[in-house]
Amino acid sequence: DAWLRRRAPVTLGGRPGVRLVLELAPEALVRDVRLVELGDGRVLMIVVQCPVAAEREWRPWLEASLATLALDDAHGEPGREERAKRAQRERGGE
Repeated sequence: DAWLRRRAPVTLGGRPGVRLVLELAPEALVRDVRLVELGDGRVLMIVVQCPVAAEREWRPWLEASLATLALDDAHGEPGREERAKRAQRERGGE
């Protein structure tokens, strides 16, 4: 058995997606699923889970880890967010 705790739009590596947070019983697990559009017809699915009791400690680590992802397109080109950061650095903004 599982129940949907949360569903929300997300942006990951400059790409749009959706986040689903499920609680699984009787295992007492939280599963976080991210579906991210890569812009070329593909979808990236990230699935992570942890015990409900460890979620408070685990959540900041997960968010920090996902914030470091750089998503390139199918041709190895960086995503929009990374291109914007590069352009800003080239203009001397970072």
